[in-house]
Amino acid sequence: MLRSLVGSEMCIRDRSNNASIAAVQPSLTEMATKAVELLSADNSDGFFLFVEGSKIDKAAHPNDVASHLREILEYDNAVGAMKEWAEQDGETLIVSTSDHETGGVTLARGTMYNKDNSTAGTEAVIRVESFLNSPETPFNYAYAWYPDQLNNVTKSAELMARDAFDTVGQPWSTVVSDEVVRTQLILEAAEQVRAHSGYVLLDDEKELIEKAILTDVDSHSAHLYALRKSLGSCISRRAHIGWTTWGHTGVDVNLYSYGPGSEKLRGSMENSQVGNVIAELLDMDLAAETAKWSSDGQFHHPGASGGYSVPWPDTDLPKQAKGQPNCNSEF
Repeated sequence: MLRSLVGSEMCIRDRSNNASIAAVQPSLTEMATKAVELLSADNSDGFFLFVEGSKIDKAAHPNDVASHLREILEYDNAVGAMKEWAEQDGETLIVSTSDHETGGVTLARGTMYNKDNSTAGTEAVIRVESFLNSPETPFNYAYAWYPDQLNNVTKSAELMARDAFDTVGQPWSTVVSDEVVRTQLILEAAEQVRAHSGYVLLDDEKELIEKAILTDVDSHSAHLYALRKSLGSCISRRAHIGWTTWGHTGVDVNLYSYGPGSEKLRGSMENSQVGNVIAELLDMDLAAETAKWSSDGQFHHPGASGGYSVPWPDTDLPKQAKGQPNCNSEF
């Protein structure tokens, strides 16, 4: 039995601070728990359940650190609920991992944020420590990290950006071309940050927001995404948390396992090996299963409108670890 469950679309922080969202959007833990309840009822054949904490990645792309953190905590809570169920069941294997890291999070970034209580910062908001800093900047920053600052944030950068834009009530073409309207959006964005974090944005942070607004993109969603990035950067700065990218990184990711067969998921492994191990434990012939869904060396997605095809590689999946490994431990 195969079922798929994708994580919450709305940030857990928005859900916990907005009753209307919580009324219609269950948490990842609630969805996973309900799925296990339904799949295990009157079922002697067992089941395969895929649960994704999708917003961990989605919050990291625009560097929305407060949402990123809370989505990780919610995912951890969901895994805990699944482990508790598996402990009672005694016949269930749990595997928890990631396909990649996103953002390149840097703790204690060492900035000169708001030096001497000035109204303008001395460091480019998005940049981590580097020789690109201004010449007058000394190299004796305090090794400071303030994660407690994230406790103040009660709304995701996604909703802050969306609500600021909706309040202005003008199309992006007008926002970009009309300085008065653009200034209004900057001030509305700053007010969103103040109202939902307590932070009063500095002059250079407002300048960053304006740069985001003026980004040369041609869609509503792309404009909002640029605005989200600028707000995420401003909030990350308060916690002295840096980022190296808005994309994926190549760092190793953790792999955890619990239950029958978990001893096969140990040490450093190539990510494709995880699937091979699971197939072995399920006594599944991957080649035969692949043949059911493919023809002429193409994989045909049955659910997409009209379908789509992806060519399979000529070589078999690796059976030995190579390249960057995953580090893992048992929980």
